[in-house]
Amino acid sequence: MPLTIRELTDGFVHSLQLLVLDHRIDRMLLRAIHRILHGIAVVEGLRPDATALDRGHRPHAVQPDVARDLLQQRPFRLPVVGIHLLVEADEGVLRQFLCVGLRHAKYLVEVPKHARVMTPVYGFEPIAAVSAGLPRRHCSHQFPRNAYRMLGVKNRVCIALCLCSALLACTRENPKPPGRGDLARIERIDDPVKLLRALETAKGPNHALVLEKLCLTKEAIAAWNEAARQNPQWSNEARQHIAALQQLPDPIKQWNTDEIDRALDRRNATELAKIVRLFPADAAQYFERSLLRDRERARLFAKVLAGAGEHYPQTVIDAMDRTKDRAALDQGLDAFRKGDFLRAATLFDRAGNPLALAARYYAAATESFTMPEQALREIDTILPDLNSRDRELSSRIYVLRASALEFDDRYLEALAVYRQALAAANREPTLTAVAFGRESFNFATIGNSEKAFSDAHSALKLLPRVANIDARNHAYAGAARAAAQLGHPNTALLYQNAAVEDAQRAVMGARTARDLATAKMELSAALRQRAEFHVQLQQDAEARDDLQQASDLAEAANYIERRNLMRMRRLEVEGQSLLKSDPARAATVFNEVIELAKGQDSTYLAILHFERGAARRKAKDPRADEDDATAIGILRNEVRGALTRNPPAATELLWTPYFSRFRDWQDELIESRILEGDIEGALVYDELARAFEPMQILLQSRSPGFRFIETTADLQQARAGLPEHTVILQYLVLPKRTYTWVITRERIEVVQQRATKADVQRWVAKNFARAAYAELFDAPLKRAGSTKTRIVIVPDESMQGLAFNALETAKNRYLIERASIAVDSSTSLYLYALARDRQLSTERKPTALLVANPTFEGFPPIPHAKEEVEELARNDYPGATVLVSADATVQRFLAEAKNATIIHFASHAIPVSQNPWQSRLLLSPHGQESGELTAQKLLQKLPRLERTRLVVLSACSTFSARSAGDRGLASLARPFIAANVPAVVGTLREVNDASTKELLVFFHCHYRHGDDVAVALRKAQLEMLRKKVPVEAWSAFQVVGFAASPYPRSAALEEPSSEHVCTQDSLLGPDGLHSQ
Repeated sequence: MPLTIRELTDGFVHSLQLLVLDHRIDRMLLRAIHRILHGIAVVEGLRPDATALDRGHRPHAVQPDVARDLLQQRPFRLPVVGIHLLVEADEGVLRQFLCVGLRHAKYLVEVPKHARVMTPVYGFEPIAAVSAGLPRRHCSHQFPRNAYRMLGVKNRVCIALCLCSALLACTRENPKPPGRGDLARIERIDDPVKLLRALETAKGPNHALVLEKLCLTKEAIAAWNEAARQNPQWSNEARQHIAALQQLPDPIKQWNTDEIDRALDRRNATELAKIVRLFPADAAQYFERSLLRDRERARLFAKVLAGAGEHYPQTVIDAMDRTKDRAALDQGLDAFRKGDFLRAATLFDRAGNPLALAARYYAAATESFTMPEQALREIDTILPDLNSRDRELSSRIYVLRASALEFDDRYLEALAVYRQALAAANREPTLTAVAFGRESFNFATIGNSEKAFSDAHSALKLLPRVANIDARNHAYAGAARAAAQLGHPNTALLYQNAAVEDAQRAVMGARTARDLATAKMELSAALRQRAEFHVQLQQDAEARDDLQQASDLAEAANYIERRNLMRMRRLEVEGQSLLKSDPARAATVFNEVIELAKGQDSTYLAILHFERGAARRKAKDPRADEDDATAIGILRNEVRGALTRNPPAATELLWTPYFSRFRDWQDELIESRILEGDIEGALVYDELARAFEPMQILLQSRSPGFRFIETTADLQQARAGLPEHTVILQYLVLPKRTYTWVITRERIEVVQQRATKADVQRWVAKNFARAAYAELFDAPLKRAGSTKTRIVIVPDESMQGLAFNALETAKNRYLIERASIAVDSSTSLYLYALARDRQLSTERKPTALLVANPTFEGFPPIPHAKEEVEELARNDYPGATVLVSADATVQRFLAEAKNATIIHFASHAIPVSQNPWQSRLLLSPHGQESGELTAQKLLQKLPRLERTRLVVLSACSTFSARSAGDRGLASLARPFIAANVPAVVGTLREVNDASTKELLVFFHCHYRHGDDVAVALRKAQLEMLRKKVPVEAWSAFQVVGFAASPYPRSAALEEPSSEHVCTQDSLLGPDGLHSQ
């Protein structure tokens, strides 16, 4: 007789209570079982006994009709598993939970001794309902298929299994159609990246609306029609949307130079104004290309353009009327028409005509592809003469300057110039779309895909008012490229299809030979770009067709440079398409591309070398690593130049994606070297990919006798200088495995481990301290040996956030009990900290700057922070500069920091994970200064700290925000490290005020008595552990770098009872006496 739901619920509640009382259940399993019980109880409106459950977490909602259907299915043996673990049934808490629960419910089952109870892993969402007691069936939902697949792949023996889920059963469709509330929510989404992600899951009218908001008009109309067909209740709304979309203007048809000519011939200003008002920028460019010998015609054209906001043509006409050298003017116009722009510019200067600006623009434009530096010099001669009223010319020149900067590898400078182009455009649709579209490509190149898509989307929204085919192509192609980078290749193809269709219409509608040649080049570029997405989607036949058409069209180019450029790009896509089927031939194609690309921007050259390296690797060509190494060298020089020209603080927004580019290719090279047995060479490449920006800043300090690791010789020299008892563990976490270098003075080894990137991210998110230790640290530390009492961890980006000192080596045993622990972003940076610490004088009397509780509106004083600094000033640092309340201003902090050996900041901090450069320390406002000291502002304003050994950031989450670059420094540590401070102590999360004060008083006491920073923090944390303070209270604190104590080692620390020197009961002042 089947059990009732109430009996099952009571049985499992009883089982859970027994396990909780017996302390045999961890927090994660508790949450999972909570969901199980809630899933059963919700069917009958029951509530499991809340006292036995984890009150701190809301259970997942389970749809009652689904749960009822599942629990009434037959055969029905073992109900309910919705946990995100694999649990072995021959032992373990889950098995006991199930067995005890079933027996208590008087539902006895014989579970074979070696049977294994399983629970498939899919994050926090339980998977859709299936039953292993039923035959396998086809299912429209992917999750049940994955569940069966996992059961099969793992080759587990299961007893009957029924999975309860918030998802619908796999044999049913979702009965709830999208409502108008869903549409309203989509209407409110302004972030185009969120819309892009929503497109993957939206259905029916939601799907249609997302397409519409993403400016995919053709697809949106089709989707609205389909939504109305499937559900007639949407017919009226669909008709309205379709009508609005079909009424959008078609600017390619509207822009008609024949009509301009007819209006000019008739001297019809009214008809001319109708066209010019729609497309003033296009009309202004047409003015330059038209014959200007007919003064009346030109004067009318200029007047109408001035009325539409384009004043440059009127300035040109007025200068023609005033010219004193008619012959020079006529000769200049003749040279201009023939394309001899430099001679035209010289003649226009002699005639005193501003048309010289346009001539120099065209001269620079022909040079920008092959001679960007010369083009930039030409453009720079134009800029002083630009007039803010010359909207179209000014914006066009700024865009050209930005493009030339890009060809000269100066991407970050180019972004500032695009901002100038947008300002000059003054919201004119075509000019604004051009600037946004080209800026989108820049952001994509430097790795900021989200900003690239946002810019392209801004351009797309303007296209109903843009006829310029180049502007339209850049808008669609920019959106396509960014969408592909964000992981949406199908959507990228939709955008590129639109670009191709636009270019095809432009070819069909071309009225002059010049317009036809331009349209064909745009179509060739669009087809070549579409072929890239066909290759990504493994649509090889379509890619070949597009490439052939692109090749045929490119031969029509007027300039040999354009033909070569198009051929180079076409061959690159051809190489990409051959990569899987014929890698050796692909490598040959990339050989030709690289020859053609000489003189191109360095990022593109690096990509080509990475691509040829990938082809060679697939073809078993040993030269593959040479290509990857060449690419990394090119990028390293590019970044070095960018850092030289662009102060990091001024372009902070851009550094994180910029440093993170090409991570996959770099990792592939590093892994290849490891597998070839070149452990040291692999480590050198890993070092070159880490924390590059702070290292470049620190190189300027010229620390004597120090070199960053750039060669194996550097590495060997660095190892020789490692302290005897130190081991460095440097991690490379890949999607399928982890490599750990174990670096000591005696040797260097690498350990391959099974932990994947997804595993590590889960351990960090859930703070699984024991799993993280077992899978990441146990094997490397066994290789290091028990004599290493200092562990330096160089984590990979996915490990950021792990409290390394609190990793569990066994039950209630922690890594900090084995050794002192420090963290750094690279082996080079840690070695630099050692060198910098040695460089600091020990003869000068140490000084301290102690800051507590600045007055900042909305953030009340931290109760123990003031006590903390007062106790430090009294017991450890007499004579310290103490800044409290209103005295703790940004100006005072920066001024006093210059002279401090130790800086201790005890107040509020605000981490900003998405924008780490905006993470901030809060000080007191003063005058025009707000009191907010962001990481970006610290980089700008913090002086070079020639005397400072240690900075302690005693505030919440000072190390929690993302780093600059995926292997860079924590956001608020970075400015101090860059200012030449060898060590910073900070926090990974929010911390408790009282326990923080207690911990840091212990810490400073040990540091004051001669322990280095890592040892001092270890002793303080062990003291907290000894006093049975919860782990969460002390484990958030972490040391970056190394700093010896500037004080002589206390004799008391050498005594057997030294661990008690710094307890609260026996704190000694600097004079050796007990504090009063």
